[in-house]
Amino acid sequence: MPDDTVRELCCLVKGTSNFIMITIPVDKLVYHLKKMAHSEVKNSSLRGTDATDLFVWKLNQQESLTPEESLGDRISSQGQLSHIAVKLESNARIGDIFPKQPDLGLQIVLQHAPSAPVFSSTRSGQKRGHVADISANIILQWSKRIKLGLPLVSELPGILDQPLSDAEKIPLCRSDFDSLVSSVMERKDICSKDDVEKLFRISDEEISGTLYLLFYNAVLGAAPPDDGTESSFHSFWDDNIRKVLEMLTPYGTSIRDSNHKTSTQKLRPDYGLIIGSVCPFRGEEKPSTSKDDPKAELSYKLAWVYEPVQYVFGYYAIGPAVTLAAICAPKEPSNTPWVEDLASADLRLKRDRIAHLRRLINLAPYISSLLRAIGHHGSPEFTLIEREGKSLEIGLRSIKKTYHGDLGQKRVRMIKNIYDQLKEKGVPHVDTLTYEDSPAIYLEPRGIDIKPGNEKALLQAVTCVLQALKVLHQPPALYHRDIRWPNVLRRADDPKLWFLIDWEDAAGSNNTAADHLSPEEHSPRIFVDNHGCEVDIWGVGSLITEASAFVVNISPELLKLGMWMQDGGPSADDALIAVENYASKF
Repeated sequence: MPDDTVRELCCLVKGTSNFIMITIPVDKLVYHLKKMAHSEVKNSSLRGTDATDLFVWKLNQQESLTPEESLGDRISSQGQLSHIAVKLESNARIGDIFPKQPDLGLQIVLQHAPSAPVFSSTRSGQKRGHVADISANIILQWSKRIKLGLPLVSELPGILDQPLSDAEKIPLCRSDFDSLVSSVMERKDICSKDDVEKLFRISDEEISGTLYLLFYNAVLGAAPPDDGTESSFHSFWDDNIRKVLEMLTPYGTSIRDSNHKTSTQKLRPDYGLIIGSVCPFRGEEKPSTSKDDPKAELSYKLAWVYEPVQYVFGYYAIGPAVTLAAICAPKEPSNTPWVEDLASADLRLKRDRIAHLRRLINLAPYISSLLRAIGHHGSPEFTLIEREGKSLEIGLRSIKKTYHGDLGQKRVRMIKNIYDQLKEKGVPHVDTLTYEDSPAIYLEPRGIDIKPGNEKALLQAVTCVLQALKVLHQPPALYHRDIRWPNVLRRADDPKLWFLIDWEDAAGSNNTAADHLSPEEHSPRIFVDNHGCEVDIWGVGSLITEASAFVVNISPELLKLGMWMQDGGPSADDALIAVENYASKF
């Protein structure tokens, strides 16, 4: 019986005629395949190279070749290797690429990545000294292409298409430069000398190894066929977007959403660039054959949490057609963000790939400006946060909580029961459980983790919490028991409204002491069995008294209201009336 834990793959190094067989476990990565293949042939065609210099291509199923067939002949008839194969990422799992043992024939083509040129002679053929690598200088020049402040959305198209100075262009030797210019016989992919000069310049005195590998290869890399799958485009989109942004924003981290189940579509964009805790650039991608609208997804999959800026950056791709865009703050708080197209490119064409890469160079410095303007972001986006017994991920419009351990599913059942009661009682200003995939739950809306900046906002937050408690405490009573500022968020769609989250400690009237909670942040009554509404009202009072640390000139009268709630234990109804009476004076 065949061993289904391994895959036997027939591989060929491009430019040779020798086939090699690699047996590799299904849980290994393409990275390991590179190492194994390189070890097999390093003493011949790959002498003096490193395994990391290899590109790994998987032939399209319909293009499978027999050992008797010439790969060179097939490429000559089809054009670029990318027309008949898909380039694989190093972190891709072998078992995901080949779910079952492939049929006989060639499956893998290994290509040595072109290295940056090293010049050893002058035009006269005489030996000369070391050629300067000016990659760092060029990147520094690019970072200076920014003006103070953030431009208006209407100004961005002009900024993206600003020309580069000669000092900002990537140096190429003449042969590499000329290889990008179309021949007189080319009719489909015309790229003129002027097109190439938008990004590159000829130099026999300078090189730029890092930029050469990234930008020159991106311009040379042909797009997959128009009817290719989304997976077949991932490597192409990465070459033209992700890898470039990662180089231009070295402190950024890229994420991709590889799970397209209904429950997770609201959790992550197809692509996101995370810097710190903010995602200032994101993309939605679809193959050419898809009927979905990636531009619309940039809007409706996003909760606007980026005040005070008026836009963040993004793109949407339909196959090789890529449009850079500004995702703009909603015109009304209750609306969704709107998307303004900035520049489009048909990445099947070299000249458009060059123009697109230059636009990313011009855009990148403004990502830093966005981050400075947004400031600290309390809830890190699309980042897995590990807490005791659970993990948390802040998604596009929802939050995913996953509970670990043997009691994970039991905790999910308990929390689902709480949310069912909230819904049945009609409690306002609380989050909602929208989907259960035990031991995980999905919650909406995604709020803004921010404290009130003035007394008016403080009153709005306290009023919303008390309105929730007024209904929550009605028989059969339910108590939140953990009212603190981390569990009170502002709504993204209405800055006047706030809501309560985190119901893991909620309980009814027949309860036991919550000894695991902090005495500094909770009512003394919570450490006694069968406590009541006073523990929640104490928490609201604490919201007010703690606000004196971040709300300037909070009135003594309001502070007294907070202390009254902590000392007297009024009902939610009485506390709400007192707060509303105070607010009516202004």
